[in-house]
Amino acid sequence: MSEYAKKFGITIVEEPVLYDSMLYLRLKKATNKRRLYTVLEGFFAFCTVALGLLIYVFPPKDLPEEVFATVFIIVIFVFGTATALFEHDKKTENWKIKRLLHDNIVRGALKETFETMQFSPGWHLQPTEIASSGLAPYRGMPAGSDYVKGSYKGVPFVFSNLHFTTTNNDGETKSMGIFKGQWLILEVDRVFKERLILREKSEGALGEIGLKSVVETENIAFNRKFQISTDDPLNVFLILTPNLMEEIIAIDRRANARTCMSFVTSGDKNYIHITFHNNMEIFNIPANHKFTYGCIPAIRGRMKSEIQYMTGMIDALLKNDYLFKK
Repeated sequence: MSEYAKKFGITIVEEPVLYDSMLYLRLKKATNKRRLYTVLEGFFAFCTVALGLLIYVFPPKDLPEEVFATVFIIVIFVFGTATALFEHDKKTENWKIKRLLHDNIVRGALKETFETMQFSPGWHLQPTEIASSGLAPYRGMPAGSDYVKGSYKGVPFVFSNLHFTTTNNDGETKSMGIFKGQWLILEVDRVFKERLILREKSEGALGEIGLKSVVETENIAFNRKFQISTDDPLNVFLILTPNLMEEIIAIDRRANARTCMSFVTSGDKNYIHITFHNNMEIFNIPANHKFTYGCIPAIRGRMKSEIQYMTGMIDALLKNDYLFKK
């Protein structure tokens, strides 16, 4: 777990894994209750507005002004409170659904894939953990979820969903466009004398559009897709081997993401940062998803597939003896 998780005393409590039949029943129950609370929330919200307007436009003529004001406030308060309560109940059921999926599907997929693993669904990478990469769009606090720390084939790693937002000229928060996706950090033994940054030449890829590379490789397709920036050109050819460049392009295509990478030494630690900007959060099920008994294996398969492009990138990097062979 990260230093922040330790500081604030965040602990991980694992529930016993349910059989698919029991998991389906609990998901179905929570989904039905969520649907009910959604309907009730909408109904009382409508009633709050409708009754408020009705009383205001057609006030009772026989009531004194003070009594009318009191009645108006009570009606708005009662229906507004009911709306808020049903909204809270809906969020509670959403949390139950996510907890059921995390405890019974996501944890299993992670344990099958990684040798060691700590999973904190409500936590995410912090600014101090990504600052040295040179990829973070700003120094503010990003949103995120699903913090995972462990090792894969002997390589220590940490990743989470991250979401950077910005504010436009009208003061509105823009949820997409800077970065929304997965941020993966590997810890390696190789010391990088100078930072090497690989940015995809497309909008919203933690870099500007159409920037020229400081270094060009012999791979024309790679040069067309990525910008390479470093003060140590020799590092480019030691790290970005012909095979690795081809695999990066293939994984980027499979992930349907804009990929960026940073090879950097910070203090006495050496890191490889890999970001996948795909405008999505992994391990997440849409709110309108309809659960059926037969969908549980499909959800489990989807959860596993969502981490395959990250493990695929680690596998590709492991083939580079310069990075991993002592």
